[in-house]
Amino acid sequence: MIDIEGISEEITDFIHRKPILTAITAVILFFFVLALVVVMIQTRPAKKVKYEKSDFTPDSELIIPDKPTVEKDYYPSREIGKEWTEDEIEEYLTIPDGQILNELEKANDKIAADITGAAP
Repeated sequence: MIDIEGISEEITDFIHRKPILTAITAVILFFFVLALVVVMIQTRPAKKVKYEKSDFTPDSELIIPDKPTVEKDYYPSREIGKEWTEDEIEEYLTIPDGQILNELEKANDKIAADITGAAP
């Protein structure tokens, strides 16, 4: 018959003699069991969800909500031309003047100085 007390004493002596090896073995064993559980869960076939398609049947008349007012320059859909007309150019395009370009140049120089300021 198996001597359980003798085996438990040998295990206890081994744990006291080599605690680092015991800890490393326990951690490796834990991760092995964890990996085994993950593999078992991942290889299990997925449950297929069955969707039932049903036709919509309203129980009363549908009420369409009030539309918000449409902005002047907003069009839900429109045809886009390949080129702008002269009226569109005057309405939407702003040609930058010297002051705007100088401000943009200063802002870009500041960003570049911030980026390269700490560089050796």
